[in-house]
Amino acid sequence: MISALAHGYGEEAINIFNNMVRSSVKPYRITLVVVLNACSHSGLVQEGVRYFESMTCDHGIVRNQEHYACLIDLMGRAGCFDRLIKQLEKMPCELDGRLWNAILGVCRIHGNIELGRKAAERLMELEPQSSAAYVLLSNHCSIQMVFQLIHLDDSDRKFFLMRKSLVRPTPFKPKVETKEEEEEKLHNTAFLLLLLQLLQHHHLRRKIMGAQISKQKEKRKSVSTEKKTLCDLSGSCGTDFPGCDYKPKDRKNWMSELNPEKLHINQIVWPGTHDSATNKIGIPCITRPFAQCQSLSIYKQLCLGTRVVDVRIQEDRRVCHGILKTYNVDVVLNDVKRFLSETQSEVIILEIRTEFGHEDPAEFDKYLEQQLGEFLIHQDDHVFQKPISELLPKRVICIWKPRKSPQAKPGGPLWSSGYLKDNWIDTDLPSTKFDSNLKHLKDQPPVSSRKFFYRVENTVTPQADNPIVCVQPVTSRIHGYARLFITQCHSQGCADRLQIFSTDFIDGDFVDACAGATHARIEGKA
Repeated sequence: MISALAHGYGEEAINIFNNMVRSSVKPYRITLVVVLNACSHSGLVQEGVRYFESMTCDHGIVRNQEHYACLIDLMGRAGCFDRLIKQLEKMPCELDGRLWNAILGVCRIHGNIELGRKAAERLMELEPQSSAAYVLLSNHCSIQMVFQLIHLDDSDRKFFLMRKSLVRPTPFKPKVETKEEEEEKLHNTAFLLLLLQLLQHHHLRRKIMGAQISKQKEKRKSVSTEKKTLCDLSGSCGTDFPGCDYKPKDRKNWMSELNPEKLHINQIVWPGTHDSATNKIGIPCITRPFAQCQSLSIYKQLCLGTRVVDVRIQEDRRVCHGILKTYNVDVVLNDVKRFLSETQSEVIILEIRTEFGHEDPAEFDKYLEQQLGEFLIHQDDHVFQKPISELLPKRVICIWKPRKSPQAKPGGPLWSSGYLKDNWIDTDLPSTKFDSNLKHLKDQPPVSSRKFFYRVENTVTPQADNPIVCVQPVTSRIHGYARLFITQCHSQGCADRLQIFSTDFIDGDFVDACAGATHARIEGKA
């Protein structure tokens, strides 16, 4: 389990390891190798160093070459080059091929020619018959490093080794017989031409790779800076807002607790989920984690307190996220109906849209009316001013957003796309998204006069050039600042504009914050 989560889900892997230790299950050598790899692939440097240092005193495990190789990889990936050098200086064991491989990889990242040359030479000495050292050299080092490596005084030896282990050119067969000496010269010429082509190719590749690494370093620096900005803002301004201490007794029925006769539609701060039906998106065990924005089913989200559901569909009525698809939309609607049958006064906004790049399902509006007819609140501008009690037993505002099909008609059972608006900014920078959400929210009219729903999404998304492709690790950058956002809405005078507040991987505290803000409005405190 820890190994399965190590590539991209480092925090989850560490949690399983900690649970294992708390359960008195003794880890062994390989367990710590996997844990260190998990820390390395998730950038958890401090945690990785802590586990490395606690191996002997806490678990009685003697460190070996594998553990040191993992530590080098951990520090190298995170750019902690100075710490890496200090660690090498105090290593108690002789470095073997695995360690020199790891060091050479670090030199690729940091462009350390001298240490890279030493690593390559040691690899060739330790494993002269293996091509790994030369492949790493050609892939990871610059042309300058290669030329330094094959300097004149031992060029014959190294050329012979590289020729024998890295490249095997097709034997040259001249049409006219030549002397042995001339034949060898032609062999060497052919090899040198091939080597020059390899050097040119890998020099270009090195430049591209270097640019990508520099870009990733800048991105990590930007993310760190923006998270610190939000953290400092939270520390200086706090997260206290009217209703922040309120907590519903039963999140499944939190609207009922607030008195349906007093609770008007435009007073509610609606907790919602982004890409709600992605808990089983894609091909299991292959693509699912990367496009997964929620871990709970629609029914469980509703029971947790979610009241706005965002569902994307494709031509065959299957739920999808981009090109990845999952179960039929019937599963979503059955979950909604199940929840409604178990509650009495909870109102849901169900947004269903045709995903970008797909066609509308045939006669989907009729299908929705057939499935949810008894619960549908008809499209009417006066609904915003009404208390929930006047709408019962109707409890679903279903907003259908087709790509090409006709929009829902006024007065009909479905609501047209213009009734739910937002301003989406695609970024993985938390403070950038936070500030953009505030800016666009200020441009909206107050909820008391608004005839549409406006959504703010407390989310950031992985980018194409980002080495982190999973949604959940990126989401964690902004997820904890939902209460801070509501606090800033109050301090900047736009709290009366907040209406739908959505997130990835919704949790109970997010729901409590929205319910608290709603409670304050009913009580006249906001």
